[in-house]
Amino acid sequence: MKSETQNVKRQDNSTLKPFQFKGGRYGMAVELQGLGLPCLVGMSLGHICHLVQLAISKGLLAYENNILQPVAACKGKVSTAFAGGLLNGNGSCGSGGIGNGSATICRVSEVREIMQQLLHETPEGILLSQLKKKIQTRFGHALVAGVFGYTKLSNFLASETFSDTCVLYTDSDNHLVVMPADRPL
Repeated sequence: MKSETQNVKRQDNSTLKPFQFKGGRYGMAVELQGLGLPCLVGMSLGHICHLVQLAISKGLLAYENNILQPVAACKGKVSTAFAGGLLNGNGSCGSGGIGNGSATICRVSEVREIMQQLLHETPEGILLSQLKKKIQTRFGHALVAGVFGYTKLSNFLASETFSDTCVLYTDSDNHLVVMPADRPL
């Protein structure tokens, strides 16, 4: 008898936990449809894809390392939820931030300073998907939105705190770009 957390062999020969899905929304929908669950019988694949998308948008499912899974199974999401534990008694962060061994930025003023410097150097903007990596590489620090009470970096940067520093812009390829606040779009 298999435990619910044991790996299962999939048709594509990947070994994932029963609650993990490759292939994004579509891949998960195909697998769910193939299970023949009574609640999904008679639903089209498109309808099941839509249900999966709703679960993602409501924060029930999330991607981690290109695998779609319940948010509670995502190490990064769980770590963010407990990011307050990174702070020590004097309000500074300990070393060994979430998952990468570097110090985690804990002061908004430091984030603002880093953002101003990065955006001064790259006035054309920075893809949001690359921002954490740029900060890690350039400054040796981890930026974790959860430390500041946000689950998403985009919400943190779109907050009033950064209104004079940066704006978020969706480019023609539908990528979210962080732009200097003083640069016209």
